[in-house]
Amino acid sequence: MPAKKYKVNLSEDERVYLKQLISTGKAAARKITHAQILIHAEEGKVTRAVKDTDIAKALHISHLTVEHVRKRFVEESIRVSIKSFVMGRCLFNTFMIRINMINPSKLKRLGNGV
Repeated sequence: MPAKKYKVNLSEDERVYLKQLISTGKAAARKITHAQILIHAEEGKVTRAVKDTDIAKALHISHLTVEHVRKRFVEESIRVSIKSFVMGRCLFNTFMIRINMINPSKLKRLGNGV
């Protein structure tokens, strides 16, 4: 199996932040799940790396979700990696209209008006 492209190495502060986020349970479910992914995916001196498929099975999610969270953590930051990137249909349609990708009259005919 090839080596991981995106290796998660958490600082002590990041680890404490994630564990606190998980233990309080007052954040969005997706944010907590992403925090759990980072905790499990950490490759430190003490802990061994866990396979993405094993993390996915344990958290009942797709292995691609684990991969994407890993990637965002390495390329961006801890805050970006646990942030939810889901846009609602109405918000997405409004965005597409503003950048002139969708004709608003077409949306109204389809019943997806903004």
